Amino acid sequence: PDLRIEEIEALLASDRATAERIAQVTGGHPGLVRTAAGLGLALEHVALEQALSRTPDVLGILKHRMDDDDRQKRPPRRHASFVLRALLDGRPVKTLEDLGSDLDLPEVRLFYDGMLRSDEQGRTLFRCAAVRRAAALVLSQWDEVQV
Repeated sequence: PDLRIEEIEALLASDRATAERIAQVTGGHPGLVRTAAGLGLALEHVALEQALSRTPDVLGILKHRMDDDDRQKRPPRRHASFVLRALLDGRPVKTLEDLGSDLDLPEVRLFYDGMLRSDEQGRTLFRCAAVRRAAALVLSQWDEVQV
């Protein structure tokens, strides 16, 4: 489960404002909270988001997911690129609640990778803006190779 602001505050021994900023930048994901803390809590919001988007915990995981889907020769609708592109374009994707644990579905794989989450209405979204930023970069690099 995602960390609450109070948990981030205690984990990082930080003030509430810093914990709120880290929660927003990471979506509360425990691993991303640790990664963000290692990047520097003093970084301002946009700089921290940018730095987090380039880490192995975000960019590396998305690249791995795309490469793995390519190696598995997944059909277009079952490829992570389909979900990432839809979310970047503002189109809805399948809700995680309806999908269960079927790892054949890209939404599920990306959720277990920590890159997606559900909101209060059950919509599937990027975990945070850093993941959105990394997804845009990964897709642009992947598109260049596909031509």
